[in-house]
Amino acid sequence: MGSGKSRATIEGSQVRQATPGEHPSRPPTDVENPKVLFLLGKGRAGGTLLNNVLGQLEGFTAPGELPRLWTWGLTEGWLCGCGRPVRDCPYWKPIVDRVLADSQGVSPAEVTRWQNELLTWRKVPRLLLKSPDSLEEWPTLASYVGVMGNLYRAIARATGARVIVESTRWPTAPSILGLVPGMDVRVLHLVRDPRAVIYSWKRRKALVDRPGNPEMQRFGATYTMVSWWARSFLAELVSRRWGRERAMLLRYEDFIADPNRNLETILSFVGEPKQNLGFVSDGFVQLDTTHTVGGNPDRLRSGRVELRLDDAWVQGQALADRLIGTVLATPYLRRYGYPFFPKRASWPDDGGT
Repeated sequence: MGSGKSRATIEGSQVRQATPGEHPSRPPTDVENPKVLFLLGKGRAGGTLLNNVLGQLEGFTAPGELPRLWTWGLTEGWLCGCGRPVRDCPYWKPIVDRVLADSQGVSPAEVTRWQNELLTWRKVPRLLLKSPDSLEEWPTLASYVGVMGNLYRAIARATGARVIVESTRWPTAPSILGLVPGMDVRVLHLVRDPRAVIYSWKRRKALVDRPGNPEMQRFGATYTMVSWWARSFLAELVSRRWGRERAMLLRYEDFIADPNRNLETILSFVGEPKQNLGFVSDGFVQLDTTHTVGGNPDRLRSGRVELRLDDAWVQGQALADRLIGTVLATPYLRRYGYPFFPKRASWPDDGGT
């Protein structure tokens, strides 16, 4: 990192350590009961950026969308955020070896089959009604919960991190619902103006983290809004289940406007002391190489990255898309503090979130 902090290499991974005197004392990592910060919300709302920034904090590790480890990473050969195939990554290899050993030789293909059964919209009502003491009634769920618990603990052991940032954003993943024993869970619901999300999902974006570099799938305004609405509703439902002490709301726009203040808020929220945020200054963040699986292909970016509000949609969005977004999201626009008639805050750019 460009901030000049010292490093600790733990089984091939890097976790930022404090400058001498920066933190007089730190609680030890609880590998059996790690803190897990889940990011909820719709894709293209800045989740990959927030995940990568949080991963720069001392004592944090941000491996991205963990269910993608079994599919994109170990089955389909996508790249880790460091640019290596996940199977060859020095961060992931000891973690995967440990999980497979602790899970009695389960295969990535088998875990993928479990996810295909569990992580679907049709299973949402059933999962919401589940409790940790009723898992055996659903053998697939019980097996999946066991493997994911082993995965979180293996990440904590290998990295020494006190906080694992999980950016899956699927609102009824068993771990988010508190079905994985021993996890000290916090939930962060990240939102972005839904009209900006519509605009982003219609942009062309190359998947540079998979073989052949195909384009990301694009979606129309109606589909995106239905998905945004459903995820927002479920994210709020899950947040209410955890209560104010363990759930918080963050707007993407607010994070970009004042990243330092919001990082301090997140540190307090997860029960971590204040720390030096020198890697964020003057509208830029200095990103170390990440070890993310899944997420926007921007997860491969490192070095000095500008934190600037991407609001090209305000002038560039088609009228029909704007109307669909505004009408369908009306209750949430008011709740999240978004104007009905937005104004441009910055100049267009060539890329975007």
